[in-house]
Amino acid sequence: MYSDFENTSQCFEIRSTIHISRQGTRSVIEYYNIPIALWQEMDLFCETTWNCPDDGVLCNKILEKDRVFDFLQGLNQDLDEVRGRILSTKPLPSIREPSQPFKDSEVDQSTSVATIAQRGNILAFLISKNDNYEAWIIDTGASDHLTGS
Repeated sequence: MYSDFENTSQCFEIRSTIHISRQGTRSVIEYYNIPIALWQEMDLFCETTWNCPDDGVLCNKILEKDRVFDFLQGLNQDLDEVRGRILSTKPLPSIREPSQPFKDSEVDQSTSVATIAQRGNILAFLISKNDNYEAWIIDTGASDHLTGS
C-alpha cells in the first residue's frame, strides 16, 4: 500500500513539473528533452493492468495526444504559427518520433538552410520553421536502390 502511495506521489510531482515546463531561453531541442525525460520517468512508475489489449492501445493514443498538447503549450509565443500547423495536422504528429538526432545548431532558425520534413514528426515541424526564406522542395530524382556491375 505504501508503495502505491509513493508511486502516486511521484507521478503527481513529475506531472506537475511537466505542466509548468516552458521553453524560455532554451532551444527547441533542449526544451523537447525535458518533458521526454520526465514522461519516461513517469512511465516507469505507471503500473496499469488492462482487461483488454485494445484498452491499452486506446489509452496510449489518448496519452500521446495529451503529451503533444503539453509540449506545444510550453513553446514560446514566436512559434505560434508552427504550433497552429501542428495542431491542424491530421493525424496529430507523434511527440516520440524524432527519426534522426538533431543538434542545437540545426535548430537555430537564423542559420538553418535546409531540413527534412518527415510525416508525423513534431520536431520536423518545429525545425523547418524559418520566416526568412520560402519553402523549397528538393528532388534529386535519385532512385532508392543501388545496382552492382
